[in-house]
Amino acid sequence: MATAAASEFLDLESPRAGTYYIVANLYSTPDNGPASASVQSAAFTGDAGNLTVEPNPIVARNGTATSATLSWTGLTAGAHVARLSLGKTGSVRG
Repeated sequence: MATAAASEFLDLESPRAGTYYIVANLYSTPDNGPASASVQSAAFTGDAGNLTVEPNPIVARNGTATSATLSWTGLTAGAHVARLSLGKTGSVRG
């Protein structure tokens, strides 16, 4: 998503196997200085069933802010990446 805030990201859901090339056009930097970038990749294998969300379903009107608490169980020590999706009904899938 391109913005003037230098917070761009690219999210590919269910990408096909293959080679991908990422080309970025720099919008601006403070004082026209150097910029840094990183590329991260994660492969999700499905729902582990260890995510609890309160409240569930999350209910919010369009254009309003809300909050929820997410908790995981059974994680081993180390770094983890998770994806939270809101379904058409607002039910949480983790």
